[in-house]
Parts: sequence; C-alpha cells; structure tokens
Amino acid sequence: MQINNATSVQGIYNNYKVKQKNNPYVEKQNVDVAEISQLGKDFAFTMEKLKNVEEVRTDKVQSIKEQIENGTYKVDSTKLAKAMLFGETNN
Repeated sequence: MQINNATSVQGIYNNYKVKQKNNPYVEKQNVDVAEISQLGKDFAFTMEKLKNVEEVRTDKVQSIKEQIENGTYKVDSTKLAKAMLFGETNN
C-alpha cells in the first residue's frame, strides 16, 4: 500500500489538533479534578474553629490556684478513683 502526500495528511492533522486545542467550545478531556468530601470540609471547619479556643482554661486554673492558696481546695476521692479506673473526667 502506498500513501501519497503523507506530509500533507500530517499537516492537516496537526492543524486540526491545534484548532481543537484552542477552541473554547470543544469539551476538554483528561482534566484533573479534586473534590473535597463533606467530611473533609467539616474537619477543616472544626479545625479553624479550634484555633480560636484557648488551650488552657485560665479561669478554672486561677480558681483552683486560689483554692489551694486558701486551703479550701478539696479533692473528691470518688471522682478521682473513677477517673483512674475508667478514664472518666468532668471538667
């Protein structure tokens, strides 16, 4: 089989390819898309809100310090035992 004008065919193909690439109405193929799941969005929202939360509750720390200094701080042995055995804590 003999192909005549192979360079002409290649030129037409290349010209078509360039036109398709630059045509805004041609549907683009092989476009990478990244979507963030709702769980990911919720996580990001929560992390953003947590940035504004104090890590240490200074009001509670100050209150306990004052109670210790005044000698009025009492440890609830039942709560302490439960926390040690079951990991329960009440802030």
